Amino acid sequence: MELRAHPMQHCGHHAVLVYFVCGACGKENRHTYELTEVGKGS
Repeated sequence: MELRAHPMQHCGHHAVLVYFVCGACGKENRHTYELTEVGKGS
């Protein structure tokens, strides 16, 4: 299985698009993780 991660900047927050391609079936799966600054003093 191949795993790739691409950092993205959008609308003042950070998100990471993570997707992997299954070597057995060749199906591509995408997941987006939002990284927020909630709870952190800045």
